[in-house]
Amino acid sequence: MAHSGTRADPPPTLLPLPRPPDVSSRRLRAVAVAVAVAVAVAVAPWSVADGAGALVRRVS
Repeated sequence: MAHSGTRADPPPTLLPLPRPPDVSSRRLRAVAVAVAVAVAVAVAPWSVADGAGALVRRVS
């Protein structure tokens, strides 16, 4: 009765998918990190200045 197909059983789409090969996952991770670093470097001066200004305004 455990495998009766009721709602307690997870649908097949929610089962863990097979992991991609290490090379492609490393490449994707490297690309994602590079993009994140580039965006952070591009946005950092303004967000740091805005955050510091908001913090100073909030404290004072």
